[in-house]
Amino acid sequence: MQTLKVIAILIIICFFFIGNAKSQSRQYNESYTYTVFVDNFIGTSLDRTKWRVENAYKRGIGLLKDIPATLRVQNDNLELTMVSCPNCTAGSYQGNYAGAEVASLVPFPYGIFECRAKYAQGDGSWPAFWMIGGDGTPCPPGSYANEIDIAENFCGGIGDYLEHNIHHYHPTSDCAHSEFHTVDHIKYSFNANNSYHVFKCIRTPTKISYYVDGNLKHEILNTGQICSVT
Repeated sequence: MQTLKVIAILIIICFFFIGNAKSQSRQYNESYTYTVFVDNFIGTSLDRTKWRVENAYKRGIGLLKDIPATLRVQNDNLELTMVSCPNCTAGSYQGNYAGAEVASLVPFPYGIFECRAKYAQGDGSWPAFWMIGGDGTPCPPGSYANEIDIAENFCGGIGDYLEHNIHHYHPTSDCAHSEFHTVDHIKYSFNANNSYHVFKCIRTPTKISYYVDGNLKHEILNTGQICSVT
């Protein structure tokens, strides 16, 4: 089976102050931004003082595994690869495919979240840049979780799509079958063209905006749909 890669070469996460010091307005003002987190993935290994790698999670018929075949850093790139591994295991889960996921160790509330990445284009790939909060995982033992998909890409026989989503997760008795309820969703045709793209989300107390290559693609008022995404 051909391996599928998403190569992230730059992630920047910025906080911003909401409003100016005089008016205390709750409007977004880029003049009050400052960078609090950045990783260019320089070197030959992931900086694990910044990132946690998932190693015990099942997604459909696949797993998330912390192994060199699914995760490596080279040529100043973070490469996340999905590979065929019949009957492989991750924690207590078993699957036929393995991929990788990294999450920042430090939580971030409001801010600018940006990633420059090359998404995989093979059938069955599922590269995504997202935020998740609540209990930190969309399944038990936590009570619920909230998720913002900044740029989620589905590749398959019916076409290639990019999605911007907001979900609430509610656990069942099985981590692999958590129920989720869509709060906001937009999907449109997207061809990555084997090229790098810049995916960005600006999240303020008043709205959530999604950009691709500097172009505003979708915006939703923040009315409290998401309680604690980090």
